[in-house]
Amino acid sequence: MGMAEPAVKGDTTADVEAALGDVQRLVVSAFAHLPWARYLLLRFDTATDPRDARAWLASLASNIPTAAVRDEERGVVVAFTAQGLAALGTPPGVLATFPRAFRQGMASEYRTRLLGDTGDSAPDGWAWGGPDQVPHVLIAHFEQTAEQLVASCDATEAAANEVGLVLDRAIDTMLLPDGVEHFGFADGVSQPVLAGTEWAARSKASRWEEIAPGEFVLGLIDGLGLEAAFPTAGGIDFGRHGSYLVVRQIEQHVDLFHAHMAEAAAARGVDADDLAAEMVGRRRDGMSLATGAPTGQGQRNDFGYDQDPVGLGCPLGAHVRRANPRDGTRETSAAAREIARNSANRHRILRRGRPYGPTDKSRTGNEPRGLLFLAFQADIERQFEFVQHTWLGNPAFAGLGGELDPITVEQPAGGGTFSIPQRPVRDCLAGLPSFTTTRGGGYFFLPGIEGLRLLLGDEVLALD
Repeated sequence: MGMAEPAVKGDTTADVEAALGDVQRLVVSAFAHLPWARYLLLRFDTATDPRDARAWLASLASNIPTAAVRDEERGVVVAFTAQGLAALGTPPGVLATFPRAFRQGMASEYRTRLLGDTGDSAPDGWAWGGPDQVPHVLIAHFEQTAEQLVASCDATEAAANEVGLVLDRAIDTMLLPDGVEHFGFADGVSQPVLAGTEWAARSKASRWEEIAPGEFVLGLIDGLGLEAAFPTAGGIDFGRHGSYLVVRQIEQHVDLFHAHMAEAAAARGVDADDLAAEMVGRRRDGMSLATGAPTGQGQRNDFGYDQDPVGLGCPLGAHVRRANPRDGTRETSAAAREIARNSANRHRILRRGRPYGPTDKSRTGNEPRGLLFLAFQADIERQFEFVQHTWLGNPAFAGLGGELDPITVEQPAGGGTFSIPQRPVRDCLAGLPSFTTTRGGGYFFLPGIEGLRLLLGDEVLALD
């Protein structure tokens, strides 16, 4: 038993098209036409025989829209933590075929240090997902109206209770009316798409970038031309066409962010929106500072940091530059920048998060609000954890000294720093507070449609 051995293949377009009917649709679509969503985090009563729960969960496969579906009227997603699979009776030998990061979980001591979840963001203070609060199953519903969402979730919760799954927490999200996140910036501008899909066919004339499908879907071809390894046991390929899902509930301290930007900007005689844009790396409308284009020009993704190698436009430590360095390198040759871009693409993630909390455009007040961050990848360590640790949380990123991502990372005691190369001379903001706080999180496995049936079936249960 173990991960399927990688195999080199050629053209993968046909493989991708064939796989779409077996991939849960959230992997390739954000359900943007379904604005209402609720994420049900369920725990299994281990005193109950898990067979009924396994059968019910497997039956949900027929309700999940696949990546081949178009214009679906509703969305459903089903995923499991390692603890959930164990509680559902999955044999230890089968669990051992899953990668280490997934089995350990986000709240384990090692991964907590790796992710920088300290201080107020430490797992022992999370609302869910902490060391003693790991959910077992995630079932999410996406609907067109609030009434439809309530009806769907009530029915799911009632059916789950009958088989021993109880609701631990429900998180409601609603797409903001003006299409931005709570700090007021356009979000999701730089988003990869799977090569060989309908989105890739349209990407030539859009802002999206094509990435090998095996970077996100197990069993397909990755950026190295290899088949992305998937968990398998006893000749049963239950991991094929699955994906690893990272979920983090990130609270955004909106009033603190705007107040700090206003105070720092006033002290420097600059515009608060311009200062906030330098920390983010894009203007509020999504235009990258690296392009030199003014605001109001719309969103662009067709650029490289060769246009701004030392960060005079977009500071080296800006959030979006850390989250995706693109072709950023100290080398100046075209070949070196191509190597840098290819390397960066091996760490991309597919983001499917949504805002939670108040939906008013004022974005003020103390009512908790933030982002329910969701990201798909084929390898949690190489993708999400690398981005979080080596890019966002790296104090020496791009040659900087002692700086962390100014937007999404817990800042050190006494406050963080952020360097701005020129205004017209170099400036450094000091005493930065943490503008976001992690309130929960977990690592999930999202199986393919057939994989869901196989993983919960009697054949896998019988393996030892």
